[in-house]
Amino acid sequence: MSETGASSGYTHAEGMVIAACAISMLIVQMDWFALNLALPPIAKDFGVPTTDLQWIISGYMLSIGALMVTAGSAGPSRTLRPRRSWLPSWRAPHRVSP
Repeated sequence: MSETGASSGYTHAEGMVIAACAISMLIVQMDWFALNLALPPIAKDFGVPTTDLQWIISGYMLSIGALMVTAGSAGPSRTLRPRRSWLPSWRAPHRVSP
């Protein structure tokens, strides 16, 4: 057992980050579902086929994704970044391979 009492090995801060990511993905999926449900009435009101309104879903999801990336980079990054970077050690086998 770890110090936090859970056998997963995550610290409390890492667990909170994982929970926040899971909740945000749930909200995005619910938002996408609601938008898909709203397309037929929108198409009926404007008198256009539903297939012509697919750009609404694409634009909306693209803007939500861009805002999530921006909000994630604006948040505290000390929780996710270790003190020592693992990236150079990950690249080492690729540098010596032919």
